[in-house]
Amino acid sequence: MVAKGTTDYKAGFEYAFDQLQNSNITRANCNKMIMMFTDGGEDRVQDVFEKYNWPNKTVRVFTFSVGQHNYDVTPLQWMACANKG
Repeated sequence: MVAKGTTDYKAGFEYAFDQLQNSNITRANCNKMIMMFTDGGEDRVQDVFEKYNWPNKTVRVFTFSVGQHNYDVTPLQWMACANKG
């Protein structure tokens, strides 16, 4: 991943889900989660969640909005609520 000054939730979530799928180390009662911090962007990336996390929702997604909120945070709230965050 390379910082380009833009928001690309899809690439970030796909990378995170791939990393979690490739680390199948058995641990006692461990949960998988993704924490996303952002200062902008309005993409819901529903297709990524449908591919990697639904219907079982085995990975919890937590979203955090940082900085000035001159953008709609509804997509961030949706992503968290739709994925047990």
